[in-house]
Amino acid sequence: MNAPIPLIVWGAGGHATVVADAVRLAADYEILGFLDDLRPDRWGAPFCGATILGGAEQLAHLSELARHLILGFGLVSARMVRAEEARSAGFSFAVVVHPRATIARDVEIGPGTLVAAGAVLGPGSRLGEHVIVNTGASVDHGSRIQDHVHVSVGARLGGQVEVARGAMIGMAATVLPRVHIGAGAVIGAGSLVLEDIPPDTVARGVPARIFAAERA
Repeated sequence: MNAPIPLIVWGAGGHATVVADAVRLAADYEILGFLDDLRPDRWGAPFCGATILGGAEQLAHLSELARHLILGFGLVSARMVRAEEARSAGFSFAVVVHPRATIARDVEIGPGTLVAAGAVLGPGSRLGEHVIVNTGASVDHGSRIQDHVHVSVGARLGGQVEVARGAMIGMAATVLPRVHIGAGAVIGAGSLVLEDIPPDTVARGVPARIFAAERA
């Protein structure tokens, strides 16, 4: 059996605990430590069985100790920025799949992506880089999820759905088959999406209606 690969988790809040749980149960990686840019007072403190090692200023040093990193927070706009910073520091990105996720054999999953407990990925679905398919969410057959998309807890995507870069599907939202969600769009929690949603809009409700032309 191969030794676990050292891993840095960038983030030290609630979502980081979900990431850490999946990492430890999957057993492919060993968490070397966490990064927290928001709370310098926590640097050096224990967190989820490891230590908060500092903030972004530690990237160059840590890249010499661990070549792999995964983002441990859910805010899409911040994830885009931090992913590029980590890439520039020389990190590669881990794929973390909880062992209690259900994944069809031909699914493609990009670097930096988390598939959480209870998630379901149907046959032929494709996930880009730095995607979150959160706890209990499902992505059905033939769907395409581009980079930096967050499919929130309990969300349901029908077959052949396309979700463009940086979009967020809110908790328990449902997207019907063959619907396209534009880049940067936000779908509100519990919404039912029956038709295509343009880029950089906020849509919510049953059925979902567009309420804003920019991210809320």
